[in-house]
Amino acid sequence: METKLTLPQDPFEGSFAQLLPVLHEFPGYVASPKGTINRLIARRGRNELRTAQVRELYADPSLEALTPSAISSEPNSPTTSS
Repeated sequence: METKLTLPQDPFEGSFAQLLPVLHEFPGYVASPKGTINRLIARRGRNELRTAQVRELYADPSLEALTPSAISSEPNSPTTSS
């Protein structure tokens, strides 16, 4: 598994100076949810039909939806069947 897509199970504890080298390995520590979903959509694909539905429902053209396979293939996803 690529480390840039995951975070360690334990939260980071330490100073800002100690955090900087860790951010190189785990940039997700400081990623915004919007940035994270945009990277996932770019990497895994966008569901065009669901994107159109969500944009119409919320009247917000900036909203996008992941493909169903992208959601279910994420580790620890609630939609992943065990």
